[in-house]
Amino acid sequence: MPHCHHFYTRFMLIQRLLGALLFLAACLPLTVRAAPAAAESELATRIHEAIASHLQQETQNLPGHIEVVPEIPDLTRYSDCDELSITRSGGSRLRSRMSIGVRCLAPTNWTLYVPTQISLIGTYYVTTRTLQPGDAVTADALSPQEGELLGLPDDAVMDPAQAVETSARQRIPAGQPLRLGSLRHADSVLRGQSVRLIVRGSGFVVTGEGQAMADASPGSRVQVRAASGQIVTGVVLDARTVEIPL
Repeated sequence: MPHCHHFYTRFMLIQRLLGALLFLAACLPLTVRAAPAAAESELATRIHEAIASHLQQETQNLPGHIEVVPEIPDLTRYSDCDELSITRSGGSRLRSRMSIGVRCLAPTNWTLYVPTQISLIGTYYVTTRTLQPGDAVTADALSPQEGELLGLPDDAVMDPAQAVETSARQRIPAGQPLRLGSLRHADSVLRGQSVRLIVRGSGFVVTGEGQAMADASPGSRVQVRAASGQIVTGVVLDARTVEIPL
């Protein structure tokens, strides 16, 4: 019996050791996989922050505030990066959905394109009533709206001072976002209109006549066909005068 008891004790000890080894074997793969997952998560966070920072800097002079939601893909095959460079495709105009280029410069080189949702939330202006061609735009004809700016035309009115004291160039339905292109400043020149050309130099002034080749508001540049047929570019001074800089 003592011999059997000794054998039983050794058997139980071996069984416990085997159980402990099996437990460790089951845990070790999890421990090995956890480090890369943590590294991927850290890299994803850095990519997200880099994209958001880049777009915020690009839009710092635009009205409203930007919201950025990058859709970070699987980063398993991308090594960690100490220096990220951000670029974006699609030209200069922001769109609500863009592909943002992420490039690693060090210690290794790789490039990743991240689909990103972008919102630019701010204030724009709509008309409170229908405006007919020639109607004066007054302050009470404008109503501020808070919303997405990226879907609006490039010349949407963001500041009421841009529209007050202008007149409607065309019919503008009530509630429609107001565009600078649909407005005419009292001192604007119109395409085909005859204008007086002024050339100023040191101690002299030369004047002439010409025909505006496009609509233009005061302070903006416009091409004018001079009486000689030559096309010159000048700055609109008022509804009848364009100055040609030397």
